[in-house]
Amino acid sequence: MEKGNEYVLTGAKEKFANARSLCPGMPDEMYALTDYLASVTNDKVTPDGLNVCLVLISDDIQKNRNGFGGEFPDYLRNNKSQIIAQMANFPQVVDAIAGEVFAQEYRRIFKALFNFEPPKRANAAAPSALPKYIEVAVDWWANAIQSPKYDNGSDIDPNILMSIMGGRRELTEDEIKAFKHNLAYGIEEQINEYGGCTLSVDYNPCPVLAAAGDTIGLNGMLDYPWKTTMIISKKEVLVTSGYDSKFSTLWSKEQELNATPEDGTVKR
Repeated sequence: MEKGNEYVLTGAKEKFANARSLCPGMPDEMYALTDYLASVTNDKVTPDGLNVCLVLISDDIQKNRNGFGGEFPDYLRNNKSQIIAQMANFPQVVDAIAGEVFAQEYRRIFKALFNFEPPKRANAAAPSALPKYIEVAVDWWANAIQSPKYDNGSDIDPNILMSIMGGRRELTEDEIKAFKHNLAYGIEEQINEYGGCTLSVDYNPCPVLAAAGDTIGLNGMLDYPWKTTMIISKKEVLVTSGYDSKFSTLWSKEQELNATPEDGTVKR
C-alpha cells in the first residue's frame, strides 16, 4: 500500500518537545527521552524513520555520546538504564501526538523490531467532583499504573525492564475509572480518620493502593511504580518516585490561592 500523508508526522520536533502536555503523566525519564528526540529528529518523519531514530538514540545513550552532533545531556548519561527502559512505553507517546493511522503503523514496526508493544493508555483525567487534593492524587496514580517506573537504585538490565513493561496488559477506561473511584474512597477514609494519607510502594503497594488495584486485577509487583511515596493532605500533595528521588509538589492550596485570587484573575 502506498503511504500517503497520514504516514508522515509533521512538526515532529515541536510535538516531541511538548510531550509533557500532549502526553501527561509519564515518568520524567520518558520526557528526557522525548526532549533529546526533539533535538535530533527531522521535523517531518515517517514511522520507519522514527523507529530508526529511536534505535540510534538508544545507541547514543549506551555509548554516552551524541552521534547526531552537539552536546549529550548529563541527565541521559546519569539515568541511562531507566531511560532505555522507558523506550518500551514510547509508542504511548506516539499515540498521543500523532494521527491514528501513523500511530498504528508505528506500533506495527515497533513490535516487529522489539517483539512486544506496550498497552495503550486509557484516559486518566476524566472529569470528577472530588476535592482537588484527592483528584490530583488519583489522577497521578491512574497514570502511574499504566506506565510504571521500576527504579530500585540498582543497575537493572534495561532490556529486562523493557520486556516487563511490554508484557503488561492494557487497562480500559472503565477499569481506570473503577481504580480511581476506589482509591479516592480509600484516601478519603484515611484523611477523615487521621487528617492525612500516605500512599507507598516498595516493591508491593500499601493496603490502600492494593485495595484499589485488586478491584481491577492489578499485579502487586509489576503494575505499580517501585520505591514511590505520596503524602496527601488538604493543604498539599507531595510525591517521590524512584530510589533516592526527592519529593516534588503536585498540588498545594497555597499555589492554588496564588493562581486564582477572588476576582478571578491570574496573578503574575
